[in-house]
Amino acid sequence: MSDQNDVQATAEVLASISKELSDFLVGFAKIRIEKRREGEEEIQTTDASLAGFGTLISVDGHHAVLTAAHVLGDLPKAGEAGLILPSRFTSHLQTLSIEMNYTQRIRVGSDSGKPDGPDLAALVLPPHDVETIKATKIFYNVSSRRDRMLSDPPPTDAGTWMLSGAGAEPRTDAPDEPEADSAGMSGAGSVEREFDAGDFDYVDFAARSEQSYAVVSGAGLWQVFLEKDRRGTVRAAEKLLRGVALHQLGHEEQINRVRCHGIKSIYGRAIDEMRSVLS
Repeated sequence: MSDQNDVQATAEVLASISKELSDFLVGFAKIRIEKRREGEEEIQTTDASLAGFGTLISVDGHHAVLTAAHVLGDLPKAGEAGLILPSRFTSHLQTLSIEMNYTQRIRVGSDSGKPDGPDLAALVLPPHDVETIKATKIFYNVSSRRDRMLSDPPPTDAGTWMLSGAGAEPRTDAPDEPEADSAGMSGAGSVEREFDAGDFDYVDFAARSEQSYAVVSGAGLWQVFLEKDRRGTVRAAEKLLRGVALHQLGHEEQINRVRCHGIKSIYGRAIDEMRSVLS
């Protein structure tokens, strides 16, 4: 096998990684139902809008979606919300309606009301939805990686960095059969800055793209290490969740800059909060 320094992340390789990262990616759809009368007939229309993204995670056997707290704030506390489930195997986006009454929201830290948060939360899913999702998706085990990521994380100048969910624009011309190419659902870039604020840490990520990341909140920031197998095929040897996107800082000169919570917030505060609530 070759190490990362010998491997070039070509456009084809990045597209392949993006598809692999879509295994952990979900989108949140806010469902609106409107009723109106036309004469004696009642007409009901359903509309769904993309509220943000999240990463499927597991903590000590509990399954949840890790996202920005304000994304969950845009979803109803009762009734239906939609999960959008992209797949590496098809451009057709599977959707799943979940009853919010049976979920559990866990906010990580207090609500400061500031754009930079803390702005982190987990939506714990009921077992029947977990089994449905597992048929096509993967829950990333953060608790098993906690010690390593808090004590000896890889340096930020190593590997390939990708924001899963960045630039994802599902087709809207066929709402009953939404489609999106999972190969284009991640933006590759680099870390520009890391800093701490209180008990939380932050990462500023930059990626070159002609298109502004209109909806990026909750997207997962990943550090991916590549290798070549004996046939010379480049593949992802390891995928590490390194951040959760909060908001776009700006889009200038074809550079998208996104602020994210970092590993201390995920593997420290988020896991601690989930264990405290769910124990």
